[in-house]
Amino acid sequence: MKTMNFIVALLLALSAPAGQAGHDPTADYPGMPGGDDASKEILVTCVDRSINRASTSPSSNYRRRGHYRSSSWSERIAGELSEAYHLTVVAQWPMTELGVECVVYDVASDASVTEVLDALRHDQRVESAQPMHRFRTMAEAYSDPYYRLQNNIRSMQIEAAQRWATGRHVRIAVIDTGVDLQHPDLKGQVVAHEDFTARDSEDFARDLHGTAVAGVIGAIAQNGTGIVGVAPNAELIALKACWPMKPGALEAECNSLTLLQALNAAIGMEPDILNMSLTGPPDPLLHRMIDRALEKGIVVVASAWKKDGSNFGFPASMDGVIAVGASNQKHDQMATAKGRRCLMAPGVDVLTTLPSGTYDFVSGSSLSAALVSGVIALLLELNPDLTAEQVARILEKSAIHHRLNAASNDASMVNACSAIGQLRKRSTCRLL
Repeated sequence: MKTMNFIVALLLALSAPAGQAGHDPTADYPGMPGGDDASKEILVTCVDRSINRASTSPSSNYRRRGHYRSSSWSERIAGELSEAYHLTVVAQWPMTELGVECVVYDVASDASVTEVLDALRHDQRVESAQPMHRFRTMAEAYSDPYYRLQNNIRSMQIEAAQRWATGRHVRIAVIDTGVDLQHPDLKGQVVAHEDFTARDSEDFARDLHGTAVAGVIGAIAQNGTGIVGVAPNAELIALKACWPMKPGALEAECNSLTLLQALNAAIGMEPDILNMSLTGPPDPLLHRMIDRALEKGIVVVASAWKKDGSNFGFPASMDGVIAVGASNQKHDQMATAKGRRCLMAPGVDVLTTLPSGTYDFVSGSSLSAALVSGVIALLLELNPDLTAEQVARILEKSAIHHRLNAASNDASMVNACSAIGQLRKRSTCRLL
């Protein structure tokens, strides 16, 4: 059986930020094409104390969401900066969670993005200026449709753990592509959804990656159909910030702006868990927004890019974010990078939901992150007061327990039964 070893990175179409001349920030991420339409787009923020008071933002390919409104002050400053630096306003919106106005500009074709960013960072009207980054989801479809077995459920001892918890009353926000809301294993599982992209927005229900991730986390149990999710009674929030790289493709990409908009909305919805099955380069504004989520007690889970610990990717590299790599169940160990640990979960041939009521095997750390988000939902049902740090410690101990008590070939992966056992003051849930 052929195993597809999918390594996904992000697209970064801009040159290195000021102060890093000579270093290509895309060098650590393979498959980074140039010449993209977004290669001249930048994000600029300004502090505006009157956010949410006034009227409109310019029309663009980026969608305005919710009731956020740009003030007249912000619109004036955006116009002044546009004129001073020969920029075209693409989109503008108040980033309410950070208290700043965010403007997307297009840099003139004959101007240097690096030089424009450097100038903007020295302008007293500007709070921050950065490139528009690109992100990729972390999964790949497996071609053989006949092995319809959920090996991950057995290897992580999820079935035993579900005797004690199924994720009831736990909310998980999934920032990804769209989800097939009418899939027989997902119908009713998604309690809220929103689209922050303007690309293929009518295909929300036909998106593969988000549907696959949602199925791993929350597919309905005991309905006589398909598969069972790790946390089948959890409530899912589907926030589309990524779009397929081509029609019908599992691989998808996002950018700084769509992720920021989805994060801003997610934080306002106050989920317990935030699943980001994607990776990219360090992004200052996204870093701040994710820090905001962590400050509010949201447990953030992200896919790790390289499981050997040399590069977790962003946002998995952030302190406080639970990084998850894909295990193939053979000699994989919990990776570390700069003192941080990367948890492991099955990431090869994970059976899950796909659009139009179908199922198939999918591989990649996107699915690994979704599995761990589901396990965390089981823990939070039993103890809603757990902090992200406590959750990470429980999961790490469960992986150690798994390695010590499993066959020598087995990976050092998260074990749901052991994690539940720790909350019950036992070494495993099976002893209860």
